[in-house]
Amino acid sequence: MASKLQTVFAIIQCLGGVASVSAFFRPSCPSGWILNAQSCWMAIPDKKIMTDAQAGCKRMDSNSAVPNSKTENDFVFGLFKETWPNAGIGLWLGCTAALPNNTLTCIESLTGSERFYTFVASDRPNRRCLMMDKVEGSRWSLVNCGISRRTICERPATRLTAKTLQCSAISLNHAGHTGSYCLLDHTFSVTQVKSPMQCCIACFKDLNCHSFNLSGNTCQLNNVTISQVDQGKYLKRDENCGYFETKWA
Repeated sequence: MASKLQTVFAIIQCLGGVASVSAFFRPSCPSGWILNAQSCWMAIPDKKIMTDAQAGCKRMDSNSAVPNSKTENDFVFGLFKETWPNAGIGLWLGCTAALPNNTLTCIESLTGSERFYTFVASDRPNRRCLMMDKVEGSRWSLVNCGISRRTICERPATRLTAKTLQCSAISLNHAGHTGSYCLLDHTFSVTQVKSPMQCCIACFKDLNCHSFNLSGNTCQLNNVTISQVDQGKYLKRDENCGYFETKWA
C-alpha cells in the first residue's frame, strides 16, 4: 500500500456519523526505476546486441523503450544523454523490421501488445532493428541488430488505485449505557476543524493517530483505540463528543 504522504484525497462526504474519503494513490516504481508519466524507466549499464537487450528487459518484467509521443521521446532522449553523456550514438528501441513486407513491429511497453507500422524499404536488408540516434537529435534509424548498443527498459508504473477511507463514529455500550463517549488521556494533538472529514484526514496523515475524538469543532487525535485501553478508566460519556476510528472500505 502507498504511504500516507503519497495520497491525494477527493470526493469527500459525510453520511450519518461516517466521514468517507476517496483516496487516489499516485503511481509508483520499484527501487532503482525512474517514474515518468505512467511508466517506469531504467537505463541498463552494459551495451548489448538487440536480442540480449530485449531479453534483459524481459527478465525485469519490462520491454525495451518505445516512445509513444514527442514528450515521451524527448524524455527518453534526455535520459539517454544524461546517463551516457560520452557514449556512442545508439540506443535500442523495442522495434524490429520484417522483410519483405516492410513492417515494423514494436512492443507496447505498458500493455505488452504488439503494434505494427509500415516503413519505406531500406536498400540494406541487414538493417532490421530500430535505434535512437543521439548524433541526429533523437532520430530513429534502422540499423544492424548485431552491434552492441545502450538500452533503456520501460515497464508500467503501479496503477492509480482508489480506496475509500471511512472514519466511523463508534456508539459504545459501556457500564449499561449506550451513547457517545470520548477517549481520555491518550490525545497527542488538538486542532480546530470545520468538519469531521478534516479530522478524519488529519488522523490518516499522522502515523501516530489510531483514533480521534470530535467535540464540536475540536479535533483530538489519539494514539490508541478503545480496544487497547481500560474502558472503565479511560472512557467518558459525553453526548457532545464523538469517538471515531478509521478503516479502509
